[in-house]
Amino acid sequence: MEKKVHREPLTSDIIFKAVFGRDTPGCKRALIGLLNRILEWEEDPIVDLVYLNPFSMAELEGAKEIIMDILVETSRGEQIDIEMQIGTTRELMNRFLYYLSKLVVRFEFPQIAIR
Repeated sequence: MEKKVHREPLTSDIIFKAVFGRDTPGCKRALIGLLNRILEWEEDPIVDLVYLNPFSMAELEGAKEIIMDILVETSRGEQIDIEMQIGTTRELMNRFLYYLSKLVVRFEFPQIAIR
């Protein structure tokens, strides 16, 4: 009797974080390759990154804390929030803008490149 194996897609939040979100040499290499490919940084590619704390505590009563999927900083000092999403909605775009504003405040106005 053949065993059926259930496989989750890479777009699954848990699988995506397991492949790219852990601070291990293999995950780091995979994430660097993915980011360089998506961002098309061929002339000045990312060569190293540091995983940062993806949690941002709520600062006001009643506000929600945010948890980014993966938050990294490149060796050039760029902070990158990586979010795995299958679809796009207006609410999702608003959430991304909120995450961006939290990064600006968190890192005291870093250089921000939006692509």
